[in-house]
Amino acid sequence: MKHISIVLLIACACVMTACSSNTPTKTIKQMAAVGQNEEKAKSYYTKRTVELLDEIETLMPEDAGEHPSYNVLAKDADWKVIEEKIDGDRATVTIKITSDSNPSGLHQTMRMKKEDGEWKIDCEKELEASVKMLKNASNAMKGVGDAMKAFGNMLNSATQK
Repeated sequence: MKHISIVLLIACACVMTACSSNTPTKTIKQMAAVGQNEEKAKSYYTKRTVELLDEIETLMPEDAGEHPSYNVLAKDADWKVIEEKIDGDRATVTIKITSDSNPSGLHQTMRMKKEDGEWKIDCEKELEASVKMLKNASNAMKGVGDAMKAFGNMLNSATQK
């Protein structure tokens, strides 16, 4: 019985060590280290975040390839983690980004959540709002186009009389 208890204690310690090596801050740092490699950077975002980014690209095909980088923290950016808060499978990481043009810095809080046991950057809320806005704008532009076409048809009819 004593032998089983020791084995269980060692197994628990190994599991706890493995889990503690993956933190929200570590995910942010790893994402920053991949530079502008979009495919690698995507792996640090939630699945839904990547789906929404892909949907935005389909809604804006003329801007394809011009979207902001998946990696908002380039390897050479001057930034540091100010605070990490973990609440179950959700977390926030606040970072401070400084530059020559903004030496006092900008604070940005990134939401994180665990997916398949890994911390991922969660931009779902913002991107869902962006997709909705783009769809509404697209519908509005279609309506404007239809109105312009109808107006052109009306002008053509009036000038032919």
